[in-house]
Formats: sequence, C-alpha cells, structure tokens
Amino acid sequence: MNNYFSHDSNARNDVKLIQVRMSKLGVSGYGIYWMIIERLREEPNYTSIKDYNAIAFDLRVDTSDVKSVIEDFGLFVFTDDGKYFYSESLINRMAIKDAKQSKLSEAGKKGAKKRWGNDKDSHPIATPSKNDSKKRKVKVSKEKVNKENISKDDAVVTNTSSNNRDSGLNETKNPHQQLFDFYAENFPSMSTFVIQSIEYDANDYGDELVLYAMQKAVLKNVSNYKYVQGILNGWDKDGIKTVTQAKQQETQFKAKTAVKGNNDDDPRNKGLAPDDPNYRPGRGNYTNAELKANHDRLGW
Repeated sequence: MNNYFSHDSNARNDVKLIQVRMSKLGVSGYGIYWMIIERLREEPNYTSIKDYNAIAFDLRVDTSDVKSVIEDFGLFVFTDDGKYFYSESLINRMAIKDAKQSKLSEAGKKGAKKRWGNDKDSHPIATPSKNDSKKRKVKVSKEKVNKENISKDDAVVTNTSSNNRDSGLNETKNPHQQLFDFYAENFPSMSTFVIQSIEYDANDYGDELVLYAMQKAVLKNVSNYKYVQGILNGWDKDGIKTVTQAKQQETQFKAKTAVKGNNDDDPRNKGLAPDDPNYRPGRGNYTNAELKANHDRLGW
C-alpha cells in the first residue's frame, strides 16, 4: 500500500480518543477521527485546509461532527493563521517512515552510481563480463550493500522510536544543523512540520537570530516553537535583523521600564498635578497591558 502509516493496536485506549468515544459522538466519532487521519496522510506535508463542509461531504457525515472531532478533543493542531490543521501524532509517525524511505533511496542511488557510473574500471552495462567471477563479485557486493542498508535502517527506526527528536538529521550535512541540534536538546519531539518551520525561518531571519530566539524561549521555560516564531515576528515588525540589534532593543526597553513611581512625562498627564484624580501613575510610557505584551513578545 503506497499510503501506509503506522497505527497502534490499542489506539482506542488513548485518553483523548476515550473522550471521543464517551461523548455523544460515540464510536462514530472514533471512526471519523481515523478517516480524517487517512485524509491527512494523503495531503502534502500531512496538513489539510480547514474546510469542514468538504471533509464532511467526503466522509458522508454531518459537518458538526467533523468540527467537533477536530476542535473539541485536542487531537489536532492549527496553523497560526487558523486556515490549516494537522496531527502531530501522524507527522511524528511519518517522519520515521520518511526517514527510512529516504535512507533506502539514497543507498540505492549510491549503489547504482558505484556499480555503473563512478568506477573507472567498470564496464558499460551493454558490455558482457569476460570473467564469471566478476558477476559473482557484483552479486556479493549487492548482497553486502543490502545487508548494510537493513542494519542502518533498523538503527534509524530504533533511534527514532526511543527519541522522537531524532529524525536522522545528525547524519546529514545541513546548513542549519546547529539549530536542529539546539532544538533537539531543549524542546520536545521534532516533527516534520517543525523541521520545515525552522528551515524557513533560518532562511528568512538567519541562523543566529533564530538561535537567539530559541534561547530566549528556553530561558522563559516555553518549549513551543510557535513561541519562538512569535519572538521572530516581533523583531521583524521592529526592523530587528541581527542579534546585536535585538539585545540593544532589550537594553533600551529595560531602561524605560526601570523608571518607577509617578510619570510626569506621560502625555496623558499633561497639565495635571500628581494629586489630580485624573493623573495616571505608571512606569515609563507603558501601561501594564503594554508592558506584558512587550515582555511576551521579547520572550522575557
């Protein structure tokens, strides 16, 4: 089957799926969930547009039931713009399968190149061997390659099963390897979606700025890459392009918020005495709500 994905035999006992089965949806909701997972498996990047009417039409069920399964039980995650949704569980499972398939494909290409295209002493495919021992040698070599591939793939699957953060990235020379290593050490499971997000952000903002945003998220004790993206988006709006600029902004902001007591320079207090009932005490030129928003945006 081309569109295979793994499915635990005791999935029905998952806490979230038990909640589905105990709801008014019952076993029907359980079936709807797995049909949605099957749809996601066939979608690019395993992500679907949030069109409940289209999904309900495809599954031949009520739109309200589809909406409930997707939104009410924490089974799916939405993108920041709310237009798409995906299953972290499916993405993690497919990361294992995709990594294994990629390994097999790469090994096959290297084997073919070694046999036919990269050996100066190799004969063209159309040229028959003069010595049967060469055929025997090729056959043994092929079996050896296959054996090595199987052992390597088993290692990849075992390693990934024990730690979802390892998707085989350490074996690939990736220009953003430092970011992947830091994420794997400090954040939860690394899904295909997160890998793509890190690559996109690194290309947009640069590796150093993305790494600095990750570090701030860790210091804030927030293990969610969406929080990192929030920090990057805030810097982008403020025209921050480098780590130096980000640190300068933080220093300036801390200097402003360090001023305590009444604020006679606040334009809202223009012409008012501190004892006036309309006088607005504060810290710098920021309200409490503005302070909280800026702290969250900067990752403090």
